[in-house]
Amino acid sequence: MIQKKHQCNTDWLAGAARDLLPSTVAVATSDPRRGWQGLHPEEIPVTATMAVSRRLEYTAGRIAARDAMSQISVYNKPVITGQDRAPIWPTGLVGSISHTKDYCVAAVANSNDIHIMGLDIEPTRPLDAVLTYEICNSAERAWLSQQPAYQQGTFARLIFSAKECTYKCQYMLTRKLFGFKALNIEINLATASFYATFTQPVSLFPTGYRLAGRFFMGQDIIMTTMAVKQSARTVSNDSKER
Repeated sequence: MIQKKHQCNTDWLAGAARDLLPSTVAVATSDPRRGWQGLHPEEIPVTATMAVSRRLEYTAGRIAARDAMSQISVYNKPVITGQDRAPIWPTGLVGSISHTKDYCVAAVANSNDIHIMGLDIEPTRPLDAVLTYEICNSAERAWLSQQPAYQQGTFARLIFSAKECTYKCQYMLTRKLFGFKALNIEINLATASFYATFTQPVSLFPTGYRLAGRFFMGQDIIMTTMAVKQSARTVSNDSKER
């Protein structure tokens, strides 16, 4: 009964994600606190060396992913983990998983519909000032300084989430790591949207390339999403540039 009650309480989170993403994207939520039952046999071996908290998060992510995949008629497929710890989606699918200690969200789509996608959730807890300086560039900090003082820390976490979301999205193509200052985030509070601009070249993405995202801010969750439809793609993983 407790698990069912908590699942009902996360319907709002799935609904918020669906509102942010294209209609072709399937979304599901799960509870990282419910235990580690329900993994696909091929997903289990990697958990052997995981700490308890990581194992709970991993399990919740795979359960949510499988629930989302079932919405687009893909059943009983594993989402195994690569050497870089990124999910390896079944052939023909793209997706993204994110979690906090209390919530997990997975978004999945057919690669014929969506080219690349990213999703991130964070607690609304204000970001520490030291981390804000490390994560945000001078333009982003200038924007933060124009916001009400009591909201600046929370908006700094929003910028952090937008960068995490963009990183996940681009990583599907590039498999490249980079620092927070490689992206500049422009937040539009009126439309609950943002642009992420590359401030340095990252593989397929040249300096100045912009990706668009959307966000949701709830009482205890910040969520950022990004999805590039196949019909709108301008960056190709067929490019010779690497």
